[in-house]
Amino acid sequence: MSAYPPLRLVWRALLPALVATCASLALAAADAVDLRAADVDAVAASPLLSAAAAQRARPLYARHCASCHGEQRQGDPARGVPNLADANWLWGDATEDSELQALLQTLRVGIRAEHAKTRRIADMPAYGPTAAPAQRLSETQIDELTDTVLRLSGQPHDAAAAQRGAKLFNGAPNCFDCHGADGRGNSDWGASDLTVAASSGWLWGNSRAAIRQSIRGGRAGRCPDWGGRLDESDLKALAVWLRASAAH
Repeated sequence: MSAYPPLRLVWRALLPALVATCASLALAAADAVDLRAADVDAVAASPLLSAAAAQRARPLYARHCASCHGEQRQGDPARGVPNLADANWLWGDATEDSELQALLQTLRVGIRAEHAKTRRIADMPAYGPTAAPAQRLSETQIDELTDTVLRLSGQPHDAAAAQRGAKLFNGAPNCFDCHGADGRGNSDWGASDLTVAASSGWLWGNSRAAIRQSIRGGRAGRCPDWGGRLDESDLKALAVWLRASAAH
């Protein structure tokens, strides 16, 4: 009988350590890739660079983003935290060259954050009791606008109320200025698409109560500006990974 254990037992004992070593080497290799000077769209188009970006981004997301957006990137409509797992992106490419560039810029400057160039165009104003008298709506008018939005998103609604609310939507208080006459929004300045059927695509939820509160009390969520906290390689890695992992 041999004094040495069978080779299969040796491999079985060594395998966990080998896997852990390979994972550590992969993370080290990803950290060593310098993305600062790389075009973010070129990173996304390169299998090698996008793989390195994903390796780098996952622990960054867990450390900095998951506490708000969730481990599965599902967001939290109760707090106005967007779902990052779908393809319904609030901010588009008005001043950037691509949707990915727009996402990168959002990571850099945040939304209603401290950065001088932070994104803050699309505040949803309040039309209820706290609104200025000139733009204040009655509770009945708010109900009618709510039914209009429910109709736009294909949900159960009062047809007559929705018809009356449509006149408000397309007149004063000028909802169409941001959301468009068709309600599809405008990602150039972060105006939400009101025709999305899935509840996961709504920043603050799409129930009757949530929509009514958005109209009555207004909304203004916030995302920190990460440009002063993470380096450019980290930001590009996060942008590429988040966009690639979203459902299309």
